[in-house]
Amino acid sequence: MSASLVVSDAGPLLYLILIDCVEVPPCLFDRVLIPFAVRDELIHPGAPRKVKEWIARSPAWLEIAAVADPQQVRALHIGEAEALQLALERKVAAIPMDDLDGRAAAKRLGVLPVFTVAILERAAEMGLIDLHAAVANCTAQSKFGQAVKGSFHNSRPLAARRMPSRPAQSRTHPRTALRGRFQPETGSDVFGPP
Repeated sequence: MSASLVVSDAGPLLYLILIDCVEVPPCLFDRVLIPFAVRDELIHPGAPRKVKEWIARSPAWLEIAAVADPQQVRALHIGEAEALQLALERKVAAIPMDDLDGRAAAKRLGVLPVFTVAILERAAEMGLIDLHAAVANCTAQSKFGQAVKGSFHNSRPLAARRMPSRPAQSRTHPRTALRGRFQPETGSDVFGPP
């Protein structure tokens, strides 16, 4: 398993796009995979225009992949179910996901779930973003109901406890700063508590 490859649910990508932090994932991971069901959530007619435009010209670090045998999982939307199935198929160690039911399913399956706010915290630690501004912007976005089921509201208490007081610095750390800090066999998560 490698932290350089993750499978993402729609929620974290949606928020990162909306708050102009979508440049963060390639600084943390070599590649991000999403199943077609997640892509479909991001291009849904009800999705924000900014999100639909971004996915239409998705970057090279994002790969849209088919799930070998897609199956609906009770209590999960199809995007979360396919993201978990793709994570298991590709043997990835982590899955960016905010939905609480999806996170519980990921833990049961041995895939470490990562809140959007944990991604933002890591980016702030690396000097890539201003965490206060990003969390405020993300919270404002969620109040307008522009998110899919995986809501940023689930992770706000974590952000409130861990927000640093220093502003973002220039980017000085490559994504390799994460390598060696992720230990899936012990259950530790480079992004903090699951």
